[in-house]
Amino acid sequence: GNTTLRKISLDQFIPPESNMTNYYRYEGSLTTPGCTEAVVWTVFENPIPLDREQ
Repeated sequence: GNTTLRKISLDQFIPPESNMTNYYRYEGSLTTPGCTEAVVWTVFENPIPLDREQ
């Protein structure tokens, strides 16, 4: 089967006052079977809070 995903912008989840200048970046793999090593992960030093709806 096919799955259609709606396009989203990450800007809608990140509050404008967030400090996103400090982050860590590393190469890794997908977290789903196959675990293809084709991802560049970015982890922000300061967590970004999300609502349950997000």
